[in-house]
Amino acid sequence: MPFRDSGSIVAMPSRIVGALLSACGVRHDPAYLRQFFRFGVTGFVNLGVDFCLFAVLLYVFEAHLILANTVGYLTGVLNSFLMNRYWTFSEAPSERAMGHQFSLFLLFNLIGLGLSNLTVWFLSEPFNPIVAKIAAVILVFFWNFSMSRRYVFHGHKS
Repeated sequence: MPFRDSGSIVAMPSRIVGALLSACGVRHDPAYLRQFFRFGVTGFVNLGVDFCLFAVLLYVFEAHLILANTVGYLTGVLNSFLMNRYWTFSEAPSERAMGHQFSLFLLFNLIGLGLSNLTVWFLSEPFNPIVAKIAAVILVFFWNFSMSRRYVFHGHKS
């Protein structure tokens, strides 16, 4: 039997996950992986905020699809900046640095919002809007992590 050895059972999924993460630009460096994990936790918290507002605005208040997506997304962005600055990328910089970082963070998240809105708009017709929103979240997660780590919070201690 090909998977009888317990090492093979663990090694195969590990290799698959490693290959997927590498394809997405995720490195195997422990500090990098810690930041990636924390970014994911931060994203999950803000996903809750985003999704709840999106669903309430769309289904309860019958807001336009793009308006609901935009309001939910931008609300999550505000909280995300603070969580990423003080937890994910751990730094206590000056007020000036915070303004500069927030400007960059907002810029990249507005681009992420554009990607999110396009994804939701294109996929909500053939699929349910919630399925479209999930696809948008996955796409924008990788965009936001890459831009946050590379340009917004670079040089921070981990």
